[in-house]
Amino acid sequence: GQRIFDFGTSRLEIDAAKEDIRGREFEIVSARRRQALETGLTYTRLVSVNERLNATADRVDFFLELQAGIEAALELGGATRAELAEVQARVEDARADRLQLQFQRERLSTELATDTGRPGSPCVRSQSEDQLLSSASIVNSVNLALNANSDLAALDADLPAQSLRATRAKRQLLPAI
Repeated sequence: GQRIFDFGTSRLEIDAAKEDIRGREFEIVSARRRQALETGLTYTRLVSVNERLNATADRVDFFLELQAGIEAALELGGATRAELAEVQARVEDARADRLQLQFQRERLSTELATDTGRPGSPCVRSQSEDQLLSSASIVNSVNLALNANSDLAALDADLPAQSLRATRAKRQLLPAI
């Protein structure tokens, strides 16, 4: 049956449900900002790694050319084995840097693809980092990430449930027939 007087309990339930809705809205805004920041940072890191990878490839080529020149000079007596060894060490150092940057590029492109739900993520057909970067601007990547984020979708889906709880609390104030 319906209580004649509930000492404000129903009103408190309605107010609590409204505050729950407001809290969820703030959680959604916060999660969207966090996701946008993470995606933007991943995108800029990926662009930076690609630039550094290009520079490292040029460095490897430069040292290989220098090595060939020193080998030719060594045969003619114009260079020493120490000079050749130093250049060979630099070639290997540049190659090691290139491998490390390639690994970073793969990790970041996978992270960006996963965030945005774009092809190239581990769950979808593979796509190269260059294709991923050329097909998505930073704004596109952030927007895709916001739409593809399952945590945000869960928070969005929870809002109607909160609204229904508030409506139910209001209806509990009505007399039962």
